[in-house]
Amino acid sequence: MGRSASKLSTPKLQEYLEKTAFNESEVRMWYRYFMHDYPEGKMNQHDFQQVYRVFHPDGKPDQFAMHVFRVFDRGQKGHLTFDDFLLSLNITARGTNAQKVLWTFALYDTDSDSKISRDELLNVVDSIYLMIGKNYAHDEVRREAATSKVESMFAAMDIDRDDFISLEEFRDGVDEDPNILRVIQQGI
Repeated sequence: MGRSASKLSTPKLQEYLEKTAFNESEVRMWYRYFMHDYPEGKMNQHDFQQVYRVFHPDGKPDQFAMHVFRVFDRGQKGHLTFDDFLLSLNITARGTNAQKVLWTFALYDTDSDSKISRDELLNVVDSIYLMIGKNYAHDEVRREAATSKVESMFAAMDIDRDDFISLEEFRDGVDEDPNILRVIQQGI
């Protein structure tokens, strides 16, 4: 790796400052950390899951990390570049509510068909409970809690009762219950 490959260029720095809510020192810090851990400039899904394991040692975060990785991986390349990482981190950490709603909808819409099915929502909610760990250590208890949460979300959000939650229904549901975003943000 040459020195120039590890240095953040001025044009890229300016781009990040324009596209994110991070200041210059924060962008430089994130860049240093990312390039230190991933000198090739790419983080794969396994690496991403390892990070989640560090922050959630009492749970099983791999499945949730896989969902988050899918949303972070712009272009579905199978790895994260620093661009992917910083721009997604910006949304989850400092984005507007509108950005967070779109991001969270994409997290739940695992097949990217612009609607959320019960199965998709259940898979993501269950993965959150797996990650939490202690309170949901038993599969039966966890699955029941996840199913109950999914049913209550569908009852509140699936206004047209077509067994899917559209982006519009999701936005309206979040407007009614902002805790939906908070629960996701705590896990990320």
